Amino acid sequence: MSQHRAPRRFDEHWWLSRASAPDWLRFAYYGSACAGPRARADTAWLTLCDYPAAPPAVGCGWAVACCRCHVSSGQCGGLVYKEVMGRSALVLGGGGVTGIAWETGLIAGLAGLGIDLAAADVIIGTSAGSVVGADLASGQQLEALYQAQLAPPAPEPAARMGWGVIGRLLWVMGTSRDPVRARARIGRWALAARTMPEADRRKVLEARLPAGGWPAKTLKVTAVDARAGELVVFDSAGEAGLVDAVGASCAVPGVWPPVTIGDRRLVDGGVRSVANADLAAGYERVVIVAPVAQGIGHMTSPRRQAAALAAAGARVVLLRPDRAAIRAIGPNVLDLSRRAAAATAGRAQARAAAAAVRAVWQADGPPAAT
Repeated sequence: MSQHRAPRRFDEHWWLSRASAPDWLRFAYYGSACAGPRARADTAWLTLCDYPAAPPAVGCGWAVACCRCHVSSGQCGGLVYKEVMGRSALVLGGGGVTGIAWETGLIAGLAGLGIDLAAADVIIGTSAGSVVGADLASGQQLEALYQAQLAPPAPEPAARMGWGVIGRLLWVMGTSRDPVRARARIGRWALAARTMPEADRRKVLEARLPAGGWPAKTLKVTAVDARAGELVVFDSAGEAGLVDAVGASCAVPGVWPPVTIGDRRLVDGGVRSVANADLAAGYERVVIVAPVAQGIGHMTSPRRQAAALAAAGARVVLLRPDRAAIRAIGPNVLDLSRRAAAATAGRAQARAAAAAVRAVWQADGPPAAT
C-alpha cells in the first residue's frame, strides 16, 4: 500500500479524499456525503483510476472524465468534487545494465548538487529503471549505489542484445498497425525463445535487489503481458512480489525468460515504451531519465511522452545520455564490462543537467504560459 500520511489542506474547504494514496489521480471533496455505495458517514471516497483505465463507476450520477485530469460536477446532496494533481514523479526508463549504471551515476551526481530525485511522490520504473527505482524507493544510500556500479561486477550469466533480437523487434514494431497485437507477437516469440531457466534468472535478481519486498514509498513497475500484449503495472497493492515484478519488467524478449506471475507470463515493460512516461500524467513536476530515448513504430518515444505531459500542464525535463555517456555505454547495453564507465559518465553529466532539473524539481506553482 502507499505510504500513509496526514491529509494536506489545499484551501479553506478542499481536502484530499485519499491522502494516503499519492497516485495517478487524486480527488478532493467538499460538502455532505450522498447516499450510495461509496458514501461513508460524512466522507465520500472516490475510487482512484489508474491511467489509462476506463472511468470508475462512482454512483450518484457522477461522471468522471478519466484520465486527463478533468472531473465533472456532482449531482447529489450538494457534493462537489475537484481533481488535485500529484506533486512530483520520477520516471526511470530501460537501458540494460549500462542503463542502470548511467541512471545511478546521474541521480547520485544530482543529489551531490542538492537535487534529491529520490524524494519523488512516485517512482515509475521500466526494465533497468525498475531496478534503480527499487533501490531509490527502498532508501538505499546513493553514494553506496554509485560505488557498487564502479566495483567489479559479481559473476552472472553473460547476455547480449544481439542484432537478431534488435532486428526482430524493429521488424515487428515497424510493420504492425496495432501496437497491442505487435506486443503480443513479440510476447509469443519470447515465450518460444531458448533462454536460461526462469528460476535461475530470479536468483540473479533476488541477489541484486534490496531485501524486504516492496518499499513504503510509492513505486510503480511496468511489464507487458506476453500473451495479450497489454501493459501491466505492479505496485505494493498487488499480489506480485517486488523481485517478480522487477524480473518481469527486465525480461528482455529473446534474452531473458518471461516471468510467471499468477496465470500470466510477462515480458519487459520496454516492449510498450522504453520509459512509459505517460504513466506520470497528473503530476505537476516530472523528471524522465531515459538511457534509451528512441521509439520504434508504435512505441512512443520518451520525447513525445514528455511533450504530451508538458502540454497537459506539467513541468517536465527529459534527461538522455550525452555524447560522452553514449560512448561509455557502448553498443551492447548488457555489457557488464561497461558498467563503471557508464556510471562515471552519468555522474559527470549531472553538472550540465542540474540547472534544467532544478528548474522543474524545485519549482513552485504552475508552468509559465508560453
